[in-house]
Amino acid sequence: QAADSNFSSKGDFFKNHQFDEFLGRDEIQNIYPKISNEESNFWGITDRQLFEIATHKLLELKEKKPFLFSLININSLTCKDKNTCSLY
Repeated sequence: QAADSNFSSKGDFFKNHQFDEFLGRDEIQNIYPKISNEESNFWGITDRQLFEIATHKLLELKEKKPFLFSLININSLTCKDKNTCSLY
């Protein structure tokens, strides 16, 4: 998930539904230090960053079968803070 794992309690939801791993913005930034706060925004990491990480993760997971992989992106929310953000 591009946003913080606490957003909408998604981190708890996935853990309670026995997902092996759930990564939100903070977990991603800890694992992948090249994802800087300068490139992310109030809502989370950018789609470009998320898809780059997803590619690496999928390459790791392809050896483990079966698996479920899901992405939750922030899409067009590219503003730096919620006060100046336009949804469209």
